[in-house]
Amino acid sequence: MNSRLLIGNIVAWLVIFNLGYVFHDLLLHDWFQKHIGEITRDQYIIPVIALSFAIYTTLMSLVYPVFYSYFSEKKGLSKIKTGLITGLFFGFLWDSLQGGLIE
Repeated sequence: MNSRLLIGNIVAWLVIFNLGYVFHDLLLHDWFQKHIGEITRDQYIIPVIALSFAIYTTLMSLVYPVFYSYFSEKKGLSKIKTGLITGLFFGFLWDSLQGGLIE
């Protein structure tokens, strides 16, 4: 992994991990407890969440060059369209695979 991918991985982890904290704990914790309280945790397991985000962002930083090579260079799409396709893929992957890790 080159230095740009490593820096991108670290920045993505910092952003996603911190936004996840703000979203799940500060903004919507009470709503989650009220509406889906049966499956939510009283206390989040922060080390597990941090590790899962580290794995997730590492996969993102490793897969993006492959998506870029295919969609941008071979199919002629812009970097923005390639980024959107990659984001949709990882959004679907994360949502379907997290399996209640956070909630």
